Amino acid sequence: MFRISLITIGFFSIFSLGIASIKIIQLKSELKKSNAVQENLIKLQKKNNATEDKIKQAKEKIGDEVSDFKAVLDLLFKNEKNKQEK
Repeated sequence: MFRISLITIGFFSIFSLGIASIKIIQLKSELKKSNAVQENLIKLQKKNNATEDKIKQAKEKIGDEVSDFKAVLDLLFKNEKNKQEK
């Protein structure tokens, strides 16, 4: 009787260890997938930041060009005004 209970306990222990090792393998697989997703998110964030920087640079360039254009127009109007006053 004692032998049967030891064998039963041993069997269930091995069975439990097998189930636990399968769960560990599944968790490792999920962790790898999660890490891959996280790496992809980081890459996308870097691309997004680069795109935002390009947009910011383009806005600054446009702003500079508009300022230059306004300065030229102001000079033209002042020049025209001076001609009319003379």
